[in-house]
Amino acid sequence: MITKGGLFVASYPVVGSNWLFAAIDPTPQQTAGPYYMEGAPVRDRLMEPGDRGVPLLVSGQVVDTEERFVQDAKIEIWHADSRGQYDLDGFRYRAQIPVDQKGIYKFSTVLPGNYGGRPRHIHYKISAQNYRPLITQLYFANDPFFEGDPDKNFRKDPILRYRELIRSVVSEKNESSVFFSVCLQNS
Repeated sequence: MITKGGLFVASYPVVGSNWLFAAIDPTPQQTAGPYYMEGAPVRDRLMEPGDRGVPLLVSGQVVDTEERFVQDAKIEIWHADSRGQYDLDGFRYRAQIPVDQKGIYKFSTVLPGNYGGRPRHIHYKISAQNYRPLITQLYFANDPFFEGDPDKNFRKDPILRYRELIRSVVSEKNESSVFFSVCLQNS
């Protein structure tokens, strides 16, 4: 199984010198947008009691183009609240997310709201020694913005150029979850 732009997909191997090699593509870059703020606290729970919106668990893994774990990655995330508003005075829905020895991360938050004609999304800024920094965004396949067909309608947002950044959302009882792995490129 090979990761392509952060998605796990089947691919053909490249054979050479009696070895089997499998390279994967780095996750596509996106804009940071105007709302990034440095200094967010390290935490994996962004929700607080009384927060409005659908609870969301986001998990994934940080790897490189050779499918090696990137355990020293620094992940910064930020997103709007369920009404589409960013906290511009503090760190609500902003965090540095811990990454374990296998590059695995997870955090709980709420499903962000739409704003400015854009689909729901979470911003990511990922850095690690010996890798190119990555700024990207996670989008949600069940967002009404895509009118039930993300494959056809993702280009309605001029910023969203890569379908592989849209992920399926699993909904169970009162919580949703999404898996979003990212692939960094060596510097």
